[in-house]
Amino acid sequence: MVIPALASALVFSVVGGSVAGSAAGWRSPATRCEVMAGDLRIPPALRAVVVDLCQRSPTFRRQVGRLAEADGLTVTLYLIGSPSASWRAQTVITRVGGQVRSADVRLPIGEPRLVAELIAHEFEHILEQLDGVDLKRWVGRSGVHRVGADRANAAIETERARQVGRLVAGEYAAAAAELTAFKVR
Repeated sequence: MVIPALASALVFSVVGGSVAGSAAGWRSPATRCEVMAGDLRIPPALRAVVVDLCQRSPTFRRQVGRLAEADGLTVTLYLIGSPSASWRAQTVITRVGGQVRSADVRLPIGEPRLVAELIAHEFEHILEQLDGVDLKRWVGRSGVHRVGADRANAAIETERARQVGRLVAGEYAAAAAELTAFKVR
């Protein structure tokens, strides 16, 4: 969900650094993702979920790769006790000179699959901005709409972020089911 910004910051509801040259090469995609995720500022309580997502979700690996490749981008994840009544997760994006420079993602403490969905959802909002999507221009069309009581200044939500969040959560759950199916009983 995206909330209009004051000054040069954009706020989103429902997150970089640079890719080290050593992240490429012989490492598996999941390991490369974990290395790239090391450039994100992640609290210890979320690190295991992010590593697990890197292992289980190719879509999440794509997101982390794009965020890590964005020059000068700092992505920080924060855990919050409980979200507000109007959003489940939130990202504040700051631009400097028209370029996305930071993204602060606030996520609720919760069940790993929901947290996985919310992280991916918020990461997709950041990627929308890196792609240059003008959300204010698209409100009311193509799966972009405002949410909240104050429609004129309410947050903006996109179907793109919703679908990617659900896709990553599905990949995460499917990989867990595959792991369980192969356990020796």
